[in-house]
Formats: sequence, structure tokens, C-alpha cells
Amino acid sequence: MSAEIRERKRKERKRCYECGEPIKGKEDFTTLEVYDSPWGEPKEIHLHMENEICEDYGISCEQALYDERWSDFRYFKCSMCNRIIIRQCPSNGWHSYVRETEDGEVCLRCWEEDIYENGVPREKFKEGQIPGMFYNRGDLESHRFEQVPGFENFPITSGFKARAFCDAAIRVIDEGFLVAVDYERMAIGGLEGYVTMWAKKNVSLDSRTVAHQTAGEEARLCMK
Repeated sequence: MSAEIRERKRKERKRCYECGEPIKGKEDFTTLEVYDSPWGEPKEIHLHMENEICEDYGISCEQALYDERWSDFRYFKCSMCNRIIIRQCPSNGWHSYVRETEDGEVCLRCWEEDIYENGVPREKFKEGQIPGMFYNRGDLESHRFEQVPGFENFPITSGFKARAFCDAAIRVIDEGFLVAVDYERMAIGGLEGYVTMWAKKNVSLDSRTVAHQTAGEEARLCMK
């Protein structure tokens, strides 16, 4: 076998993404598509299966991909799109790509799309939470959101300020609007910073009101 062929075979040999070791012929392994950004393109990786990457943890290379005890920049499976996505931005190390929901962990792209359609749930503000993200202003405007007067670059510098923002968001929702929260500047951990409230008319609420009124009219007609 020539040196050129041997070199080509060496380059083609699969390596495990976690341990970096070559995957030998009889070793069990899996091939996955993973994303280093919710908005990016996938990359293909290979992982040993049924091995033990470290005695202290007792996990395989495949399990280590998701296990935050093992290392930073672990991955998770989005419960909405089922993609395997890194938990935080590799570039700055702190921008989270995960949002916790009743249905499990959701990637930021899916969460953003849900906010455009349904807004931040009222109960989140009731609990004193201010769920948001670093939006592209043009995207909010293209989805017909507008800034709420008096709540542009609103400073979240204390529990009192946070409660005032949440109470205002609840009032806006109760008036028939959907609310989105844009993080203008936010400290690591999201405990303080500056946020802007955006809102748009809740069209689905109008539809339900019309449907309710139509059902009422039909009931009255049947009673005549």
C-alpha cells in the first residue's frame, strides 16, 4: 500500500468528538448532527458508545455530550424542534440558548417563534419573572410588535423596579395585547439590566371573542 493511500485512510478515520480518540473498527459509536447556534447550520460528530470516558463520572462519550458535570458548552435536545443544540454561545460563553418551559427545554429559536405568536405567558410576569432575549428590532417590527411608551430601556436595578415592570406587562396583556421583552443590556445571570417592552394586538383573543359572540347569536336564534 502506497504512502499516499495510507495517509488518505488515516484522514478518513473517524474520531470521537468527546475523547478525541480514533474510533476503531469494532467499537460502538453513534453519528449525530449538532448545532452550535439555534440559527446555524448543523455539523456531524461521532461519539463512542458504551464506553467510560472518565472513572470519576462513570459516563460514556455519548452521555458526556449532554452532561454539564463533565464540561461546559454541553448540548441539549430541544423539546420543540428535536435538534441537538449547544447550551450557550461558544463565542462569549454566557449567552444562553436554552429556555425552560412546561414542556421541557426549548431552544432560543423555537422560543422566539413562540413569543411572536403567543407572547410571554401572563403567569411568568405574575411570578415576577421577566423572560426575554436579545431580539433583532427589525424582527419584532416585522411581526407587528411596537414599543410600549414609558418602557423603553427600562432599568431593572431592584426588586421594586422588576415588580413595576411585571405589573405593567400584566396590564398590557389584560388590555388584549401580546408582550415581548427585549434585553437591551443584561448582566450575566439576568439579575439586572435594561429591557424594553414590546406589544401587539392579540388577534387570537379577538377571534375567540368573535367565535363566542357568534355561538351566542346562534343559541339565541335556536331559542326563538
